[in-house]
Amino acid sequence: VIVDDVCTTGGSTITAIEATRDAGMTVAGVLCLVDREQGGRLNIERVLAEIPSPRDIPFHSVYTATDVRRAHLAHLALNK
Repeated sequence: VIVDDVCTTGGSTITAIEATRDAGMTVAGVLCLVDREQGGRLNIERVLAEIPSPRDIPFHSVYTATDVRRAHLAHLALNK
């Protein structure tokens, strides 16, 4: 599983996917802690879809930029 802290364009995650495959390993999935919602997820999912696999290789994010903004605004409102 490829794990990345923040996915923006997906470039570093895609580089990790390619390096993993070049080393002869199988990519079972991708986990991103925060999807910044700037196209990275789509770019990563395109690359994952091109990998020959008996099943879809999933992309999961723990949070999105929207989630982080919403939590930040809620925190600010509680601490006025």
